[in-house]
Amino acid sequence: MTVSINDPRYGDQFIKLRHELFPDGKYPCSALITVSNFAHPGILIEFKRSQ
Repeated sequence: MTVSINDPRYGDQFIKLRHELFPDGKYPCSALITVSNFAHPGILIEFKRSQ
């Protein structure tokens, strides 16, 4: 999965969320990317699942 955030300060919150979503510790491969803006105003995080 690819996760994009618009502020690197959200990185720690994402890690906590990932622990909640995958309590067994079996995380999918992922990349955390910081972007300057998203196409729609107000978006803070975007998840994309890899096939």
